[in-house]
Amino acid sequence: MLSIVGRIGILLGIAFLSTVLVAETSDPSLREQVPALAPKSNPALNPRHPEYYVVVPRDTLWDVAARFLVHPWRWKDLWRNNPSIKNPHLIYPGDKIILRRVKGELIADLVRGPGGREAITIQEELLGSDLSTVHLSPKIRVLPLNQAIPTIPLGTIQPFLSQTRITAVGEMEAAAYVVGQADRRLAAAAGDAVYVRGINTDNDTTRYTLYRPGRPYHRQDPKGGEPELLGIEAIPIGEGEIERTGELATLRITRSVREVLAGDRVFPENDQIFNQNFMPRAPEVPMEGHIIDVLGGVSRIGQLQTVVLDLGHESSLEIGHVLVIYQSGDQVIDPLTKEVLILPQEQAGLLMVFRVFNRLSYALVLEAQKEIRLQDTVRPPEP
Repeated sequence: MLSIVGRIGILLGIAFLSTVLVAETSDPSLREQVPALAPKSNPALNPRHPEYYVVVPRDTLWDVAARFLVHPWRWKDLWRNNPSIKNPHLIYPGDKIILRRVKGELIADLVRGPGGREAITIQEELLGSDLSTVHLSPKIRVLPLNQAIPTIPLGTIQPFLSQTRITAVGEMEAAAYVVGQADRRLAAAAGDAVYVRGINTDNDTTRYTLYRPGRPYHRQDPKGGEPELLGIEAIPIGEGEIERTGELATLRITRSVREVLAGDRVFPENDQIFNQNFMPRAPEVPMEGHIIDVLGGVSRIGQLQTVVLDLGHESSLEIGHVLVIYQSGDQVIDPLTKEVLILPQEQAGLLMVFRVFNRLSYALVLEAQKEIRLQDTVRPPEP
C-alpha cells in the first residue's frame, strides 16, 4: 500500500501529465448521434457541441457546460439521471464526457480518466466522499487533495470569499472598535498591541478581524425618492488575538494589510466553511435587482469582474443563482414629437452569485456581450 504522501504525489503527477491530453476529438468511432431535442424536455444544445469532450486542467465546469449547452446553467439537467456522475463537481482532467440519449432523456455520460480514478480512490479512502468545501480560518486553510476542475475561476473570487464582507445597517456602528495604542503611536501594524473597547466578555472567541467602514450601498428609488441604505462595505484591515480582556481589552495584531487606526472596527473571527464548487442554476422565484457597484478598483464592468447586487437573502437569492444582465435603456428625444423616450433594455451578459448577505450579494460576471454599467438590471433567465 502506498503511503498518503505517495498517493498524493501520484495524483499530482497524473494531473500534470494530463495537460497533454487533447481537448476535443473527431474520431467517428467514439461518436454517437444525438437526435433532435424534444420540445421543453431537454436543455437546448449548443449548435457546435461535440459528442464528447476530454477535460483539461484549465477547464471550469461552466466552460465544459458551455461547449454542450446554449444555457450552461442547465448542466444539472444533463447529469441528474446519470448514475455514473455521482457528484458533478468531481470531474477531473482526463475524464471524458459523452453526450447520450437514454430512454428519450439527454444525459452527459462520464468515462473516468486515470487522474479521475486515482483522485476518487484517494478521496474515498482518506477523506470521505465530500471534498466540495474549503474550511477558512485565520491560521488554517484545509484544501482538497484532488484536482477536480472548479465550477468557475476560484482565484478570481477568493478574496471576496474569505476577506471582504458587507455589514447590515447599524452593524458596523455597534461593533467593538480600536481606541489607541500602548506607545501612543497613531498607527499600528502586525506585532503591535492596541486597546479595544466594546469586546463582548461573554464571547469565547479570542481571534478577531479588524475592518474599516467602506462605501455605503443604496437601492435607488425608481420614483425619484431618497435612496434606501442596504448595507455598508467592510474593508479588511488585519487580524489579531485578545491578550487581556476588560473594558479596554488588549488585542495583539497578528496580520495586517493596512495600518490599523483608532476607530477601526473589530469583529469576532468565526471559522467559516465556504463551498468551493457552486452549482449554477436559475432562481425558482421571480426577482429583479440592479448592479450597484463593481469591485477591484476598476471602473468598467466586463467578464470575470465582481459586482455588488441590491438583492440578498430577503429576495430569496442563493449562492449559485444565475441572472441575466440587461443593459439599461438610454434616454433619447423623439425627433418629431420631442418626447423623452427610454430605449428598450437589451441583454448584456450573465452573472453568477457566489456570496449572499441579507440584502446584498457578490456576483461574478461570466459572460459579457455588451457594455455593462452600474444600475443595469438583473433578472432570472427566461424558462
